[in-house]
Amino acid sequence: MGYLHTKIAQERLVATTSTGAPNVDDTLIAEGAKKTATYREGTISGNQIKLQDFTNGAMIHVKCTADEETGTMELWGYPENGDAEYLGQYTYTADEMVADDGQYYVDEFVEAEEGQHTVTILNRSDGKAVLKLDTLGFQYIVALLTVVSAGTHKVYLRPW
Repeated sequence: MGYLHTKIAQERLVATTSTGAPNVDDTLIAEGAKKTATYREGTISGNQIKLQDFTNGAMIHVKCTADEETGTMELWGYPENGDAEYLGQYTYTADEMVADDGQYYVDEFVEAEEGQHTVTILNRSDGKAVLKLDTLGFQYIVALLTVVSAGTHKVYLRPW
């Protein structure tokens, strides 16, 4: 028996970047003035996703162009009003599992710097690793890819 009125959230692209200085994002750590909504709207609008009203949490994963690519990512949560809240910095490595689009899933995240909120790391050897986080109080999630070894890296979010 199926359930009527069940909302199935699809994964959505949050950010993408490729190697090369103009495409790699700047860090927001210790940049107090850059944590405001005005900065988010004007400067990093391509690295954000607006959460749907029903969203309680999110699963975030990364795909890379090739096996063994590595990177570093910062996550930020922006409320409707006020400054951003830091969700942590994570390093990652892509491995064997290939997605339908030919890109490689990241199979391991490592917390490089702890954020203000708990983010659960669900690693899966030779599989698809995800970061699971509570999004209550946030209207936007921002992902900044601050270091990329090679190729193109994409960050996806699936709300729940």
